Amino acid sequence: MWGEGDGEGLEDVQVPSVQAQRVRARESAIGHLEADIANVERSLVERLRSAHAELRTCAVREVSSNVVQTSASAVAYVKASEADLRKAAVGLCNTTVLHSELSGIAVVAVQQRAEMRGGLAGIVAAREVRAEGVRALLVISPRIEGDIHPVLSARQALLAGVAFGLILFILRRLTGR
Repeated sequence: MWGEGDGEGLEDVQVPSVQAQRVRARESAIGHLEADIANVERSLVERLRSAHAELRTCAVREVSSNVVQTSASAVAYVKASEADLRKAAVGLCNTTVLHSELSGIAVVAVQQRAEMRGGLAGIVAAREVRAEGVRALLVISPRIEGDIHPVLSARQALLAGVAFGLILFILRRLTGR
């Protein structure tokens, strides 16, 4: 693989894959990045696997790591033991412990604890949710503490459910199923 060994100091490169103990990449495009420690800044990464990943102003398709720290980054899928998301946009986050600040997350599946401050979440499922100033579409948890505001009011949710049911009914009638 390209970049075997130390791997530090990748700047302004475009490579299909990098494998090293420690990788520092800046302003680069990397297909697959595998490292014990990955520090990535202002870069595009297809897949990142590491023990510890730190992302600053990056776009990443998939991150699989023990610890993920992001700042001002967009990540499609995060799988981690611990995820620390700051000003991040995340599609799906599957983690044991989540710390989120001023982030937008579509779907969050947390095995233990989700701590969220500011931001927006689509669906949050966790054993424990602590929130401060968070707007969420749906929160599923036996224990919720703090300030979570629904995106939809009870009336809007009811209307959306009725509209969705009506659309399904019409589609079934039209398709004959």
